[in-house]
Amino acid sequence: MELRKSPDIPIVCTLSDEDFRRREREIIGNLMPRVTSVESMAEGSKYSFPSDAETLEKVLEFIRLERQCCPFLDFHLSIERTGPIKLSLTGPKGAKEFIEATFK
Repeated sequence: MELRKSPDIPIVCTLSDEDFRRREREIIGNLMPRVTSVESMAEGSKYSFPSDAETLEKVLEFIRLERQCCPFLDFHLSIERTGPIKLSLTGPKGAKEFIEATFK
């Protein structure tokens, strides 16, 4: 099933406050300390992570879960033979501010 992005999708997380706080602790809180660098982009941010298997699993879990509650986000994952795992989060106008405030 292909998800189509629409410019009319509001930039808001669909989780309840309680569910968001749980996600923040369990998923975001376990992933973001692994970030080795953050690069600001015009429409979002690019995060670099160590290239170990455990970090990759956490990045993939993050993508899977965030796609469900933040349908306005685009995820671009880059995994090269050598070097860090890179994850870019982008979206329509206004998404950059959401990304920078939420995924820190």
